[in-house]
Amino acid sequence: MLRNSSVIKSYKAPAVVSKLYSLPGKALLFGEYGLLLGSPGVVVTLPAFRMQVSCVVQDASSTPVIQIYSAFLKTGRATLRSDALEENGFFQGILAPYKAMLEQFYANGKDFVITIEKGFPPHLGVGSSSALLASLHAFLFDYLSQGQEAPLTSPVFFHHLHDSLKRIQGTGSGYDATVQLAASQMSHPQLWRYQQPPITPVPDFAPITGSSGHYGTLLATQVYANTKVALAQFSKEKHAKYAQAHAALAEAFLKDPCPDRCPTLIAKAQHIQKQQGHLPNIDLINNLERARVPFKSLGAGFGDCVWSPWTARQLQDFRPYIVTEILVP
Repeated sequence: MLRNSSVIKSYKAPAVVSKLYSLPGKALLFGEYGLLLGSPGVVVTLPAFRMQVSCVVQDASSTPVIQIYSAFLKTGRATLRSDALEENGFFQGILAPYKAMLEQFYANGKDFVITIEKGFPPHLGVGSSSALLASLHAFLFDYLSQGQEAPLTSPVFFHHLHDSLKRIQGTGSGYDATVQLAASQMSHPQLWRYQQPPITPVPDFAPITGSSGHYGTLLATQVYANTKVALAQFSKEKHAKYAQAHAALAEAFLKDPCPDRCPTLIAKAQHIQKQQGHLPNIDLINNLERARVPFKSLGAGFGDCVWSPWTARQLQDFRPYIVTEILVP
């Protein structure tokens, strides 16, 4: 069993190691904040949205570098050095737990090339950042373990994942990256149960079976959600109270995960969010309230998505905001 990522096993790696990851979008429907306290959450994975990430380790033509190519970068590319991964930055935060291995790439004259071949815009709020995080961690862990361990059952994998989340946003459960990896081969939306046990970094997660139907519609707030800032604004007491309220909704849904339950639970969630003063003052939410459309906001920063139990047809006045309907077969 792999125990320490700073120890690189000595073996002759091939000249080129390449892998392509294709991960779906996601939305946390019930249980926000409670996940950090060990309470259950309900997540849906959305394969209509795909983040395709190519990871290649290859012989360098000159000085070895970490090269990132993406249409989402201002210049289309970025270059990192393995000795600068302690600096602040999104990609630095993702890669830093594997710093020892990346320095070994440099010492062995290897480039690490990351190409985001296909993605979906961050403003949709369905997990583009977590899909990228999951893809890179899965590749680096697989390289480190020589493919001998499955990442989603490995304490080392989740230790590194939580390390990156701490660097990027201060804390995080990793629910999103976990279910996105687990659902990578699925072609249909899937509901998941997720919970973090207290004694191991490996979470308890599984598809929710026996449930199908129309689970409402996601709408994009088109507002960037700064999770790090949102989490920092909570006092421990306020955090716990809010988390417990949303955890109760997740537990209620898990007892009977049918679509008919969603309108009632969403209305309760909306009431909780109003009480706590955590509905952002933005046009979409103000207009939904004026039109008396039931909804709850999603994401720790409350700027990711809004979830309504209504169909897209019922929400035709809000069509520019519609991301997708949740149709579970």
